[in-house]
Amino acid sequence: MRKVKTLVHQGAMPIATESVRTFSKIASGIEVFEIHSDGSLDEGDWSLLEQAADGLPFRRVEPADRRVKLDQLAVDFPAAGRLLGGRGYMTKLQVLAVEPDPFFYFDSDILWLKPFEFAPPAEDRAVFSTETWSWYYGMQRPLRWIKEGIPRRVNSGFAWIVPPFPLDRLERMLQEGLYTPDHLYSTDQEILAYLFPDSLAFALGDFGRTRVGVHYDVAGLPHLAMHFPGGMWKPHLEQIRRLEPRQEGRQVELTVPGRLDLREILRMKLALAFEQNYVLQRTGNVYRRLRNHWRRRG
Repeated sequence: MRKVKTLVHQGAMPIATESVRTFSKIASGIEVFEIHSDGSLDEGDWSLLEQAADGLPFRRVEPADRRVKLDQLAVDFPAAGRLLGGRGYMTKLQVLAVEPDPFFYFDSDILWLKPFEFAPPAEDRAVFSTETWSWYYGMQRPLRWIKEGIPRRVNSGFAWIVPPFPLDRLERMLQEGLYTPDHLYSTDQEILAYLFPDSLAFALGDFGRTRVGVHYDVAGLPHLAMHFPGGMWKPHLEQIRRLEPRQEGRQVELTVPGRLDLREILRMKLALAFEQNYVLQRTGNVYRRLRNHWRRRG
């Protein structure tokens, strides 16, 4: 694992500096550590990130640095170029799409807890983090996804990418109407699941993901790293700032993800209906509070 990347926006600077700080404590053998900006970082932010990197071979990457390569690929892949030219979660796809060498990527709302050893798959397969269910709201023509054996529950918080990025597959995906960026909850995750159908997954026990409404004892987490998406780092920030990663690490476990099926798609649609219904949402929040209360007592 010689090249590592992360992506930072200004609103996440409190956790991003801690993410970079804790990564610097457990990283080894890194030749290039790229911190990409979505364009919102100022010089003060960059100074804080460089301090947090604490001697890692730090490289600063701005949107203009990615633009030349993105403009070049848009000539051969116009639909993919238009999609990648967007903002928000498309910025992450920009970071993943323009690199000629294999690299490890992690979101900047990830806390590193222990050192880890990662041996890339011998078959040159991509590897992504996973979660408890699929968030593929931009998916269109789901029966086609099932027929093609697309992996379920892909999460892009952690990623090992082996170029070349499959821009031809992305172009066909868009031309054939298999994805829409216009859904309220569309993300990059379903795109990556479709683009890398033979991908592997990092085990949840190694690279974990927080759950809504759960308050964690950060120092006691058994994982190698923990992802705090959607602002879930905010109530844990004081704990995170006090954390010093432990030194006993282990080899990262890779697993074969399950395949998307009708049951998973139905679950996703029910979850969406739940989120859009005020009564069901309130009921769910009560359930989460009770669940957390009894877990703490246990």
